[in-house]
Amino acid sequence: MKINFIITFILIVHSSFAQKINTITPSSVATSGGNIVVVGSNFGTSSGKIYFNGQEIAINSWSDNLINVRIPAGIGTNIPIQVEKANGTLSNLFIRFSYDFPIVQSATPLTGSASGGTLVTLTGENFGPTGTSYVTVGGVKATILSQTHTEIQLLTPSGTGNSALVVWVGDQSDFVTFQYQDVIGTLLPLEWLDFSAFHTEGGIHLIWLTANEQNTAFFDIQRSKDGIHWESLDQVKSLGKGGGYYEWVDKSPLSSVAYYRLRQLDFDTKFAYSSTISVRNETKTELYASPNPTRDFVRLEGFTENAEMTLFNNIGQVISRKILRGASEDINMSDLTTGVYFIQVQKGKDVARVKVVKIN
Repeated sequence: MKINFIITFILIVHSSFAQKINTITPSSVATSGGNIVVVGSNFGTSSGKIYFNGQEIAINSWSDNLINVRIPAGIGTNIPIQVEKANGTLSNLFIRFSYDFPIVQSATPLTGSASGGTLVTLTGENFGPTGTSYVTVGGVKATILSQTHTEIQLLTPSGTGNSALVVWVGDQSDFVTFQYQDVIGTLLPLEWLDFSAFHTEGGIHLIWLTANEQNTAFFDIQRSKDGIHWESLDQVKSLGKGGGYYEWVDKSPLSSVAYYRLRQLDFDTKFAYSSTISVRNETKTELYASPNPTRDFVRLEGFTENAEMTLFNNIGQVISRKILRGASEDINMSDLTTGVYFIQVQKGKDVARVKVVKIN
């Protein structure tokens, strides 16, 4: 009886002091790698080890509840992270880490021969380390000549029609539209020299540069949230000088990733599309909590529907999690002890935090 009591007591004590991972911030990094902070409890004051997908990785700093580590270059989603204390005990697995998804910003050129062999240069983000990604055009693999995290050079396979040129990075992907010449026939005289987008205080700024314009009437600016269904936003008249520099600002951008393309129309009704580019709206989410300090309930505002809310105490331990269904919601803190708490709201890659003081 005494022996059983001692064993039970040891198990309870060990369980209460076992290390635990609560969250990681940020939950994803670029394919080139980056630093994250592992938040939890009972890691110990002496540095142990961090395992990323089963491999030990470099530690920048270590404390009992916060560990700063360097994520190596790579690709993938749902990758497990595990903490090993200095005494050799292992933590629970945390499998929410993922590398950032690829973004194709431009493709040059965007047309080519039906027989294949067109040299295309893709620029963007998060293409992965050399040899980890592949590209398909119309579902057929292209020949990759070189690859970095921000650029891919490839030779197209043979094909027909307006085909999706897809960059595959693990189980994540992004695409642009590639046009084979056998379907579009004689190409319009216009030559696309550049089409790109960037953030300004007023919205998403589109710029494009053309040459050899002949008989061009105007450019139809189109936007999509999924790269499949498109809407026309505005029209910009041709300069009528054989080509030139154009710009336009989307003053009401989408809240996340948006795809843009241009449809160039001639006076004789012929038309052709530019490449498809994508851009992420990086506007920071502002989260508001009131009243603050609070004795019981605090109302959250400033987030979109179906966002995930996580409540932390002042040492990074998770108190509760829930999905916020409305545009504002009340959080019950009446049962919590007096102190400082942090509320995090996340939807996709948009994350906002606010500090809340609980009083009695």
